[in-house]
Amino acid sequence: MRIRTAAAGFTGVLALLAGCSGGADPADRAEPPTTTAPAGDTPTDPDGSGDSPSDGPEPAPAAFNDQTTGTYDCGGQNITINGDGSDLHLTGACGIVVINAAQATLVVDAAEMIVVNGADSHVTYGGEPEVFVNGEDASAEPAD
Repeated sequence: MRIRTAAAGFTGVLALLAGCSGGADPADRAEPPTTTAPAGDTPTDPDGSGDSPSDGPEPAPAAFNDQTTGTYDCGGQNITINGDGSDLHLTGACGIVVINAAQATLVVDAAEMIVVNGADSHVTYGGEPEVFVNGEDASAEPAD
């Protein structure tokens, strides 16, 4: 685990994000197949709880721009948290997680990289991401 501060590390983040834009012609990208379930193939609620068998955390949006609380599935994507005071648990594998929000509290199960820019924001993470802490009185600590 490496925790770095200062703009030198952030330059690497910007370069990585620039590389994520692809640059390929959109026409060259394959569209994912679309399927629809036949009539009558709707999942049932065997225990009457209101939960379908595939219920899990809601997919995370690419950006949390308002204060948000809850558990969300990263789905392998990059996530940005801008909502001050957010309290989030990001499950699954995340790409780059950038916390710009002040006084945010995050638990990140797994990420490639975590960048904490928000003042007084605190992150607990699993795995071995590259970690940058730039925010005043901010922290990023591995889970026990």
